[in-house]
Amino acid sequence: MKPADYLNPEKFPLTSRPQYSLQDQVQIDGFNLYTMLEGKAAKRPMTEKALALMAELEEKAKYRDAMWKAIDEEDAAEKAQAK
Repeated sequence: MKPADYLNPEKFPLTSRPQYSLQDQVQIDGFNLYTMLEGKAAKRPMTEKALALMAELEEKAKYRDAMWKAIDEEDAAEKAQAK
């Protein structure tokens, strides 16, 4: 998955926010998924929307490592340009 796909609100309408950078979105998604999984483990009730949100976050989690790699590559390219 490419970063543009990860950030695409048409692909992930419940979890994509155009105002965030890729790094911010990956961090927010990770935190939200962790929080939701804690709630699920504690058997807290979830609405249909919350379940849909968690499903989206679980799908995006499959690509977290690839997104961090893209972030690292972008940072390295920026540093190389600055030299």
